[in-house]
Amino acid sequence: MKFKGGELLFDGRSNILAETEFSLRTLNHHALYNESMVVVPLFLAYVIFFGAPPSQEQLVKDTIWHRGNKDEILKFIYDRPIALNNANIAVDSDYHRRYEFDGDTYRTVKNPTTVQTFVKEFNDDFSKQMGGRFNRMFEPDEFKDGSYYLGAFAATFNAKWKHKFDETFTGNFHSSKCSKRSVEFMSVSGRHMKYAENANFQMLSIPYDSQHYKQQLNWTTTLSMNIFIPKTRFGLKEALNKTNVWALESLLTNAEDTYIEVIYPINSS
Repeated sequence: MKFKGGELLFDGRSNILAETEFSLRTLNHHALYNESMVVVPLFLAYVIFFGAPPSQEQLVKDTIWHRGNKDEILKFIYDRPIALNNANIAVDSDYHRRYEFDGDTYRTVKNPTTVQTFVKEFNDDFSKQMGGRFNRMFEPDEFKDGSYYLGAFAATFNAKWKHKFDETFTGNFHSSKCSKRSVEFMSVSGRHMKYAENANFQMLSIPYDSQHYKQQLNWTTTLSMNIFIPKTRFGLKEALNKTNVWALESLLTNAEDTYIEVIYPINSS
């Protein structure tokens, strides 16, 4: 990650490692339940840079890019909710009022009772917003270090697809060899998207329409949702046991434009 004349430039590697480490940890946790799930990571660098006023630019460089203290990094994130909202990252402001996420309440939000309450309310709200399609996004033990605040931003990220999906249709979705149910699917065809594969996973990167954010923040990067599909049917847990952050990073960095057709379940959990 580099700065040039006040503009944030991305070298890719550190960002991808941060995102994949968060994603892989979450995937490994949920794989224990043998269920379909969605992980929506948000680059830590984006969260931090959004909230950096000119007077604190040097603090960002010193604290984040020079391997600052973890508590200092978390406190810096907690102090940034207003800036994040101004950057049009969609976060339910009601969480801010109820939990007062900022540096002064850093010790309070780590309280186990507060974490349990927050996760339950967040999961209930998230399920309601998704029409019951996803019943659980987070578990309390995933946020012992206070990182559930970052998770809340990631899970409530709101954007439009760069390539709009076609109208939905219904079909059978198999969650296991012996279990299937009728769910909604969305599809897109005749598009070039980033695709890669290795021995364990196929990876497809579906881009968001980020023009609005690019104009506001002078970005040179497009945000995407990355879908990892096990090569073996119903083999998510086995595939995860054979992979690591470096393998996922390799998929992301070596993805190439590929002409594809996507049929994607939107009611699969």
